[in-house]
Amino acid sequence: MRLLWLLAVLPVAAAADPPARRHLTNPAADVHLQAGLDAFDTKAYDLASKELDAANALEPMPFLLYTQAQAERLGGHCSRALELYRKYLAADISQEAIELARLNIKLCEQALPTPPVDRSTSGPAHEAPAAPAGHRSKLVPLALGAGATVALGGALGFEVWSDRTYDQAKAEMTDNARRHALEDSADKKRYVALGLAAAGIGCAGVALWLYLRPGPSAATPSSGEAVSARWRVAPMIAGERAGLQLWGGF
Repeated sequence: MRLLWLLAVLPVAAAADPPARRHLTNPAADVHLQAGLDAFDTKAYDLASKELDAANALEPMPFLLYTQAQAERLGGHCSRALELYRKYLAADISQEAIELARLNIKLCEQALPTPPVDRSTSGPAHEAPAAPAGHRSKLVPLALGAGATVALGGALGFEVWSDRTYDQAKAEMTDNARRHALEDSADKKRYVALGLAAAGIGCAGVALWLYLRPGPSAATPSSGEAVSARWRVAPMIAGERAGLQLWGGF
């Protein structure tokens, strides 16, 4: 008998939020950029990618590569998105931008299908030996769970802070320098929110694995072979959301 448990999907802060409005100096390129951002806002990701690619051809800018990569990822084209993210990483960008791009690369890699294993040539599988009998403390997984809660709470706080800063930037109509400074500040807060969300999800996954991993194996009466319950925790992608999946069987 097999059972499947699906944990609540934890949203990754701003994983699909519309990019901040920017302008290009080339008028023709800016027309394509604004059309691409409009398409992104309406989740027409294929059109957004096409327009952003046209803008980048006329006036190459690193943020155009990143925004197009986001459109490709959210449109379900992770192979193309990975190419764009890696081009973006080769550009002159900040450390925060590098970390954000790497996070999205991981999301894309997890979303790609895993090639099937050819078991005709791989030989028989060997299971790892059972752990020796003994008491396992629950202190570490509980501490990790608490850390995950703190990290996810911090991510939510930074996301709210970022949204408020974006609102201030939108309200600033007279001072362009201050508006751009507010937009940059909001971007940095959002990067922090993303990092905390990723750390929280990672801590939660490790905590669950440590808490639910099988205990000492036991022999079956019929065959005498060692068996144990099997549990697995894995990240998952579902549209614009990401989270953890836990399943096990007995």
